[in-house]
Amino acid sequence: MADPQTIIQELQPSLEEILQDAIRDFKSALEAKGLVLTGKLRDSFTYHIISEANLEGTIDFEDYGRLKDLKSIYYENGPPAVEVMQDYVNLIGVDKFAYVPGYKKGKMPTVNRAVSRIAWGLVFNRIKEPSVKRKFKGTWYNMSKVKTVSKATKKIGTRYAQMVTQIVADDLEKTE
Repeated sequence: MADPQTIIQELQPSLEEILQDAIRDFKSALEAKGLVLTGKLRDSFTYHIISEANLEGTIDFEDYGRLKDLKSIYYENGPPAVEVMQDYVNLIGVDKFAYVPGYKKGKMPTVNRAVSRIAWGLVFNRIKEPSVKRKFKGTWYNMSKVKTVSKATKKIGTRYAQMVTQIVADDLEKTE
C-alpha cells in the first residue's frame, strides 16, 4: 500500500495545474464582465505554492479587484485624485466623452487641456455625488472562485481515484 507522502507527491503536479487554470479562469471572467480597462488587474494575478507537503497554494491579485464586484462605491474620504482621473481620460480617449466642460459641444481645446477639464469634471462630479451605483453585471470573483474550487475538487478526486485504482491493482498482482 502507498504511504500518504507518496500520494501527496503524486498529486503535487496537479496543484500547479489547478492554480494556473484558476488564474486563467479569473482573467476570462474579468474580460467576460467587461472589467478590463488598463489590464493592470488582469496582469496582476500570480500564484504561490505555500506548502507542497499539504498541497496548499494561494492566488494573489491587486486589492481593488474586489471593488469591481461592488454594487455601489461611496467616496467617503473624498474623490479620486485628479491625476488618476487624467490617466483614466487618457486611457479611454478624449473622443469617448460627450463634451469638454467649459466648451460648447463640438468645440475642442488642445488635447492636454481637454484631458484636464474632463478629469476635473469627473472629480467635481464625485464631490457632488459621492455615491456611485453601477448596473449589476454579476460578480467576477465569487462565481469564478466557486467554479475553481469545483474544478479543483474534480481534478484532485479523479487523480486520487486513478492512484487508488493503480495501488489496488498492484496489490492484487502481488497476492496472486
